[in-house]
Amino acid sequence: LIGADDGIHIHNAFNNTISGNTFYGHHRYQLWAQEGSDHVNPPAGDLHDNQITGNRFFPSVPQTAIQHETVFASTASFATYSLNLYSTLLSKTVASELSTSGSAAFELPEWKSVRGQDLNATAVDSVGFATFSVMNDFTNLVPNGNLAALLSNGLPSGWSYSSDNGTLGTRTVEDCPQGKCLHLIVNASRSRVSSPNFSTVKDQWYRVAFDVKTVTDGQPFQVTVRRGGGGDNRFEELVPGAFNFTGTTNFKRYTFTFKATKTINAADPVTLDFGARVDFQNLVVGTDISIGKLEMLPLSPIETALKTRILVNSSAAALDLVCPDQATDFDLCNHFVKFSDNQPITFPYTLPAHSSEVIFSRDATLTDSDGDGVPTSQDDCAATTAGESSNAHGCSFSQSP
Repeated sequence: LIGADDGIHIHNAFNNTISGNTFYGHHRYQLWAQEGSDHVNPPAGDLHDNQITGNRFFPSVPQTAIQHETVFASTASFATYSLNLYSTLLSKTVASELSTSGSAAFELPEWKSVRGQDLNATAVDSVGFATFSVMNDFTNLVPNGNLAALLSNGLPSGWSYSSDNGTLGTRTVEDCPQGKCLHLIVNASRSRVSSPNFSTVKDQWYRVAFDVKTVTDGQPFQVTVRRGGGGDNRFEELVPGAFNFTGTTNFKRYTFTFKATKTINAADPVTLDFGARVDFQNLVVGTDISIGKLEMLPLSPIETALKTRILVNSSAAALDLVCPDQATDFDLCNHFVKFSDNQPITFPYTLPAHSSEVIFSRDATLTDSDGDGVPTSQDDCAATTAGESSNAHGCSFSQSP
C-alpha cells in the first residue's frame, strides 16, 4: 500500500483481519480506524474486534502511523495489534486516539504498557543520526513565544483564546521553572489557546517545541498549526493532522516536525492573512494546562537527510533488483538499510515473489551522539536522557529553558 492519503481506512467495521501488509508513504495515516455509529452494536459502537497483525508501518511524514477516532467515549475495543513493525525515523509516536473523552498519543513503549497493544512489536528508529539541521541562526519564528511581553491585563501579548460557547476559562500568567507560562483552567466549554501569528513557506520543514504541564497525569491535548484567518481567509490546518499528546503533572518538553502545506505571510497586505499560528486545542471542561516557552525553527529538508525507497516485486517469481538510484547517485546505493531488519542491503537484491522491501539511508554528516534527534554539531546540551524530547538546540526541559 503506497502513497495514498490514508493506507487503509476502517469505518464502522468489525471482525476484520489486516495482516502481512506494508504501509509506505501515505500522506496522513497509514491505518485510520474511524467510528461514527452504534447501529449494529449499541451502545459500544460499530467498530470492534479487528485483528491487525504482522504488518509494516513506514510513514514518510512525521505523523502517527495509526489513528483511532470515535464519536463515543472510547476506542478500546477497536482492534488487537500484534507482531507489527513500526518506523520511528520521523516520529516516535506510533498510535493516536481521539474520542469524546479527549485525545492521546503513544510511543511504542506506551502503546504496549498503557494500552496493552502490540506487546511483541518492534520499531526501527534513527538512533545515532539526525534527520535535519536548523537553517537559521536559531531565531524563534513565533513572536513572544517565551510569553515575556505582557499586556496591561497581565496576559501575554499576541496570544488569543476561544471556546465552543464563547465563554473563556480562567487565564493567568505565572512564574514557572523555565520562565513565564500561561495557565488556563477550562471551566465552561471546550477551549483553544492560539499563539501569536507568524509566517510559513510552503514545503518548508519546521520543528516546534513547547513546555506543558497538566493538572493530572495522562491529560490529553492536541497541538496543530493552522492558518489564522483575516480577510476572506479561513482556518485550515497547515499540517496533515493535529498532533496528540498526553500531559504530566510536572513540566515536560514536547516536540514535533512538520512540512508546511501553504505559504502564509503574517499581516499580509494583499491576502489580508493575519498569519499562521500554533493552536493548543481540544481542551475539554475540567482540564487544566500550563503552557511554557513555544519555539519554532526552520529545518533543512528532511528528504535530503533521510532518503527512502520501496522495492516491489508483483510477479510470481523472485527477482534480482538493482539499486533504484544506480543511475543518479551510485554512492547512495552503498548506504541503504533494510527496514525489515535494520541491516545494510547489498545489490543486486533478491526480492521474493509478491513481496516488497522498504529501504532507507542516513546522512553520515548528521551524527547524533545522544539520540535526541538533533545533530551533534548543533547540540548545545550533550547527553540528553533517553526518552526526553529536546528543542532544536538539543536541550530537554531538565537541561535548559
